[in-house]
Amino acid sequence: MAVVLEEACGGLLLKVGAAGTSWRWAGADPLQQAFDDAVCAGSCRLDWSATQGRHVVTTRRVRRGELLLAAPALALVPLAPPPPAPQLSAQAANDAASLDLDGALIALGCALIDPPRRSETARRLLSHEEKLSPPQRASLRRLARELNASRPASARRVDDDELARVLLCARANSHRALDDATASRPTRLGLYPAAALINHSCLPSACLAFARDGAEAQVRALLPLDEGVEVSCSYLAEEQLHAPWEERRALLREAHHFAPVEPPERAASQAAALCAPATALPLPSDLSIREREARLRRLVERANSAHAAGEVRAVEMAVGELLQLERGGLSDLHGSHWLRQEAYAALLALGRVVDDAGLVARYSLQLIAAREEVLPGRALPHLAALYAAHGGALCRMLSEERVPPTKRAEVKAQAQAALSAAARIRETCLGAAHAVTQATLAACARLRPADRDTPS
Repeated sequence: MAVVLEEACGGLLLKVGAAGTSWRWAGADPLQQAFDDAVCAGSCRLDWSATQGRHVVTTRRVRRGELLLAAPALALVPLAPPPPAPQLSAQAANDAASLDLDGALIALGCALIDPPRRSETARRLLSHEEKLSPPQRASLRRLARELNASRPASARRVDDDELARVLLCARANSHRALDDATASRPTRLGLYPAAALINHSCLPSACLAFARDGAEAQVRALLPLDEGVEVSCSYLAEEQLHAPWEERRALLREAHHFAPVEPPERAASQAAALCAPATALPLPSDLSIREREARLRRLVERANSAHAAGEVRAVEMAVGELLQLERGGLSDLHGSHWLRQEAYAALLALGRVVDDAGLVARYSLQLIAAREEVLPGRALPHLAALYAAHGGALCRMLSEERVPPTKRAEVKAQAQAALSAAARIRETCLGAAHAVTQATLAACARLRPADRDTPS
């Protein structure tokens, strides 16, 4: 492998693009500059190894909830309403679909082309171009050619290859920014180069949130970290992060093109979840589990269809059958088994549909217990939402006089504990000043007076 001097970069570059190579030897790498600009209080730095490639490690001990990176968006486009898309021919539209490039990704790619420094920074990120099949390569070339031809005459001239790579880098590294008010509604699509340099882990040490209407991605520590520890986030949605290893591995391979390694703690928690309860018969067969999974999905589909049609009685009947399945048909499975988690999640969602606070309280708590066992020591925003749902449901039961007088103090204390847990998790993941954290703290405060049973 030949090493050549690249005067433009001010350093030595290897012509073959091995992971981390150009970054290690380039003296003017824009990704390094983007990362340095995003680091908060000297908390972390970029490192490289043959096994991990480029990754982020702490430079000192950091606190739980500490802000590690405040990464500005290199480019940002709206999701609602969607950005104006270029007028594509039928062929180009088919090409875009075959590459999983929707209108927002195409708009983001076009926004990343100018100025040149922005394009250069984006193109330094992984593109997974080598994973494209020959037909996909042909589709990408046609799409880039048409998009390039549609650019305004006053725009900077770029070649089709540059635009094609920017599109792939946007697809591989962009994030859907969530709204400031609830931190739950995707509003914009952005590329945050500094945040994109963080590796995945199924037992993450940090989490990603957004600020200033998506203009900034923030990375916070989920737990105290010693110096020299890798900072990792999950590339999976939170619900996917609780799935069995085989499912997580397949998702990561398909979407991100790498062979993940299961952390030992996750392997242990999954092994425990797949064991039968002490009172159960021998472990059920895979066929038995798949049959019950199919039944669960049929019942959920039936309940959702009935709800869409306004058939209240049919929804209630489906919920009743789901309760029978969860309490009886799944009783030979461990409480944190993936199928029981699906049943808990379905019943929690349907509890909201039928407006049953008792159902919401019961199955939010069941799901909390299962998820804390499956993902030990990591409290993510989804878990905070479950705690908030549990506390809110208990508050409603108190206000509706559904709790016996002898139990009111106990239930009120449980509601207070649940809302406090939600507030602590949100402070860790979103920061103390975030609107959602403040709203949760306010709900906790309204429960404190001795003469009040529910927040106003």
